[in-house]
Amino acid sequence: MEDFSVEHQQTVDNTSREQLVKLHDELAQAWGIDFQRARLLLGLLCNGDWHTTSDLIAASSISHWNITHLLQQLDPWLEQKEQRVRIKPAYHATVAAVFDCARVSQASFLAPYEIAAKAGERAAQAEALVASMRQLVQQFSGGRNRHLDHVAATPLTCVKRALFLVGNYALERASVLFLGET
Repeated sequence: MEDFSVEHQQTVDNTSREQLVKLHDELAQAWGIDFQRARLLLGLLCNGDWHTTSDLIAASSISHWNITHLLQQLDPWLEQKEQRVRIKPAYHATVAAVFDCARVSQASFLAPYEIAAKAGERAAQAEALVASMRQLVQQFSGGRNRHLDHVAATPLTCVKRALFLVGNYALERASVLFLGET
């Protein structure tokens, strides 16, 4: 009888994992590069603490409507206590693995201007990256159009902007093009 119970639990876990993978793919498609914020929400829900909708909005900067919609989609894996929710402890590891919550760092909880400041600090220390960007800028064949009301970005500014994007968005499936940067 014990073997049946273990086998049944594995089947339930595999089914749940498959459903989570499907939900991951749907959310990644729907949220696009903003999927990082959904991942942040899931990381919060997997940390074992109870959260109100207001807590989740404040921490993730996701709208009330989107939080509510995401919680509805996550309902099979959620437990609720009064007005608070969290991922059921039995699903913490599975949800965290499927949604790659380890990728969500403490820096993700910062306001965008704080992330921009940290990106500036990192860019200033990334001499090789700035040097590589400088080479790319020098290889640019187009001349500057003096009739544009635009100030060209320095290689350091380009790196700062790239690091800001990496810190705020899920760029795994995205292509990023900086226009007018050089």
